[in-house]
Parts: sequence; structure tokens; C-alpha cells
Amino acid sequence: MYETTGDSQFQSVGGARSIEFTDNEGALTIGVGDNKTQAANSLDNYRQLYKTYRTDELLQRVHERFPMIAIWDDHEFSDDSWGDTATYLDGAGDEKQTQRKKNSEIAYFEFMPIDHEQPHTQAGLAAGAIGINEEHLFPNTRIYRDFQFGQHLHLAMTDFRTNRPDHILPEDAFPAAVAMDQATLSTFLLGAGMAQARVDGIVSQMSPYVNIDDAMFAPYKATFLEVFTGLYMQELMARVELSQADAFAQAQQRAVAAVKGNLTTTYLNQVLAGAKAALPAEHPIQMLPALPETDIAQGLAFYTMGKTSLFGFIGSRYLVVKDTYDIYAGYREYVANLQGGTAQKAFDDRQTNWLAQTFGTSTSTWKMLGSSVSFSPLIFDLSASRADSGLSLLEGVLDSEAIPAALKQRFYLEADQWDGFPQFKSSFVDNVMSQFGVISLGGDVHSSYVTEHKPNAVTGKRSFNFTTSSVSSGTFGSFLENGMNQIFAQLGEVPAALSDLPFYFDPLVQSATKRDDITDDMVFSRMWEHGVAIVEVDAEQVLVNFHNTGSTFHNMDTVTRNYYDDAESFLSKVRLYKFKVMDGVLTQL
Repeated sequence: MYETTGDSQFQSVGGARSIEFTDNEGALTIGVGDNKTQAANSLDNYRQLYKTYRTDELLQRVHERFPMIAIWDDHEFSDDSWGDTATYLDGAGDEKQTQRKKNSEIAYFEFMPIDHEQPHTQAGLAAGAIGINEEHLFPNTRIYRDFQFGQHLHLAMTDFRTNRPDHILPEDAFPAAVAMDQATLSTFLLGAGMAQARVDGIVSQMSPYVNIDDAMFAPYKATFLEVFTGLYMQELMARVELSQADAFAQAQQRAVAAVKGNLTTTYLNQVLAGAKAALPAEHPIQMLPALPETDIAQGLAFYTMGKTSLFGFIGSRYLVVKDTYDIYAGYREYVANLQGGTAQKAFDDRQTNWLAQTFGTSTSTWKMLGSSVSFSPLIFDLSASRADSGLSLLEGVLDSEAIPAALKQRFYLEADQWDGFPQFKSSFVDNVMSQFGVISLGGDVHSSYVTEHKPNAVTGKRSFNFTTSSVSSGTFGSFLENGMNQIFAQLGEVPAALSDLPFYFDPLVQSATKRDDITDDMVFSRMWEHGVAIVEVDAEQVLVNFHNTGSTFHNMDTVTRNYYDDAESFLSKVRLYKFKVMDGVLTQL
């Protein structure tokens, strides 16, 4: 279910299935003015959502006919959450919500058909009774567990949300801030075994920066303190209910914290140009020339990784620059390890060790891992060194000036899933999944993918991922199209040549894995389709059938229209994609 009642990214507003909380005072209000919406907060809110979903007659029939092995992901608590922290405000406010997290878990255990060992096996309870208390709730929750079906299937269900760390790129990261200066960047890359010539080449592609606290830049620092106080104030008031006085105080505090130390001049010059364009010709700021962008030090700034807004998921959780992000993610993990921690383990040591032991000792023919998020790599490669997609029209657009130079790079489409933890993901896939030939089943991303990972060097086995789409909530293709348009809008007018780019999302994400430095091979992608996947196993093979449909069919809406009394008409629109894994080989049938 979804915890929100009117988030346009996921739900239609005002339709037959819209929900209004009866405990309105207990709900969480998100946004300001006309953009206000609500999310579940109180225990009553979460219970109401599950009760409402249970009124769906087809869902009732599913529960009547089939046993369900359930795990949670983000929306059972809060969108793109980690632990007990939400992300609606993108860093504009504190969103640590421990009691809300516990409320969501209590309702989940009450309404979901989950054989969660802690609530269901407490001493003194009648058979089948559910007893839940503080020791079973966050941060003590444990829902990962495994199931064996005869000789041939051993299924391990995992929990990606409870113990995962924060997103590596903060949603409120100051775009101009230099996360790794030139010396730190060079030292880190050399320490990782990279040759000096290659290090020099990478550094040369980074962002130029100056220390804004140097005396020679005092006029710029004063100017940017004023400019960013205004920009922060504007952003805060668009996201949080604040008085002007409180917004100004917070904005000033944020500007002081941001406008200091090493800052990239590329971003600052863009802001400076925008300020000049909005001010009269006689304003003193017009006298400031652009900051230098050549013949100065170059480092890795948050801007270098795609962050362009003061608060936002674009450039932090979504559409981040892959090559610079990988470096920074590795550096963050290195620093965390030195301090005895980790920046990337979404599965903590206990769950990781349990999975390794489970698969290492299993004698089942097929070993599967249920993951709420996908192990398939989601990358767009718009760079000059990309692999040829084989589509001349697409290649012509990518080679043209219609694509701004700043976008001719590789992008992770979503850093909230496994791509957001690149070093840990690579190690886990190789040392746990491929080593034992594990097949992973994923969802969450509202699209369908099939990926084969590289074989393990010791066992020669490989892992495969099958990710299934959403049934009715918006597709990832539509989400990406909106994000892409936001980026283009920030860069200026969107060229007409790019209007058809969303039609090529599937070949883009598949061809991005053809590069030699990508160890995964995505063989199937459907970003604009809804559906479910059916998995069958026997002694010889695994069969995976995707039953998909588009959001529209011959310009007719197929998602919000009710087909409950016209099942044959709906089923006639379903497309079937069939895959087989046999003897370690993946085949599309």
C-alpha cells in the first residue's frame, strides 16, 4: 500500500479510490499552500489504509486463493525512507520519525499475512494470536527469513529498509560544496591502485574551485551570502509551513553554513548570472565579474555528481552522475570503514552473514533471494564513449547539440535502490549471489527488467535478477520523463529533438550495460508497462513469465478504468514475455 493519500507521483487525486483519513489531526501534512497533501502518521491512519485496501474484491480473492510471503519496502512507512527517517522534505527539515515508524510496523503486523517470528511465536499467546510490543519494533525489527519448498527451491526474503544507512548524497547538499578537494581525490585514487596518468585525466574532468574564504574573494562571499539567503528562504517557504521571520532565520543560518571553504566556481557563476539577470543594471552586483574556471584546482563537488538544487531528489536519490558518484561512494565507504562503520551496507552484518550461511549450506536445486528493490543496473549512458544502441535516430540525437554538454555523461537513474551502494552491491552480488548461483526477484521500481550478472571466478556460477513492475501506480518511465524535464528546464529551453527521447528509455538502459566496465548485462527492459511476474521451478529449470500491459491501449486508459466486470477485455491487452534459466544459461523464449 501507499502511505500517502494524494501524492501525484503515485496516485490519482479525487478518483473513486481516493482516501481521506478519519483521524485527520493525527495525519502528517506535507507541502504548503495548494500543494498540501497528507501521509499516514498515527496508528489509526496506517490501519485505515490497510482496511481500505482490503475492501478490494480482487485482492480479497488473491488472499483467499494464495499463500503470501510478504516483505516491506519504503511506502509501508514512508517514501524512500531509511530506518526511521522520511525524505518528503529533501533535507529542508528534520524527518526522523521513530514513533511513526513503529506505528507503521504495528499496522503491518496486524494486517499483513506475514509469519514474522517475533510477533507470532511469543510464549503465553494462544495459537495464531499476534502479540506485539516494543521489543519487536524498530530498531529491533527482524522480518528477514527463509523458506524451503521440497527439494528444488530455497527462498530467502530480505529487508532492505530497516538497517540501511542514509542515501550517500544528502538531499540538502550544497551543490557548490567540494566533497573531495584535488589532493584528497588524487590520494584516494592512487591509493586504490590507479595509475598516475589516469588519475590526472580524472582530475582534469572535475569541477574548478576556489576557497571562498580567501581575502581576494571577500566581495563574492558577501554577495553569495545574500543571494543564497534569499534562495534558501524561497525554497524553505515552498516546502515547510514557516513564518517569514523563521524562514529568514533558517535561510541565513543555512547560507552561512554553505558559503564557506572550497566551492566550485562553475555552479557559483551560474547563480551569479541568474542574480544579475534578475537585478537592475545599476545594482552593485553587476560589477562582479565571473569567478575563474580555468587554471585553478579541480575537485569533486556535489554539483559534479548532478546536484543542482538546494533541496531535491534529482542529483541525490535520482539521476546522479555515475562515474563521479562511484568515486565518492567508494571514498565515503573508505572513511566510514576507518571509523569502524559503513556507508553502504543496506543489509547489516547480521543479515548479510545469515544470507551467506543460508545459501552456502542450502542443498536445494534453486536458491532465490526476494529483494524489495532491484539488483538490475539502471543507467543511462549519454556519453561519447557509450555503446551503440543500434538505433540510428537515437544515436543521432545523442550525438547532436540537442543534448547539453553537461548531460553527456552516465547517470544512475535511481540511487535509492542497490545502485546507490555500488561497492557493496558489487561485492554482495559476486561473493554471495553469483558464488551460489542465486536468482534474485525484485520490485519497487514500477518497471520490468531481466539481468544476468558476471560469473563468479571460483564457482563459475552466475546470478540473475528478475524485477517486476507495479500493477497500477505510475510507471518508472513516466517518473523519469518528469525528472528529465526538470533537468532540461534548469538548463534552458528543451530542444524539440528531445521530445521523443522517453520512447527510447528501454534501449538506453539496456545499451548502457554493454560497456566493458559494467559487469551486469541487462537483457530486457520495460519502463512504460505495468504487470506481474509468475515464477515456476522444477528440477531442471526456472521459468519466469512477465504478464504486462501498457498504461494506455490505442489511446485508451487501461489503468484507472475498472475492468472487474470485463476481465476478458483487459486480459486481451496483456503481453507475455517468457524467460528460462537452465544449466546456468538465461534464454528468452
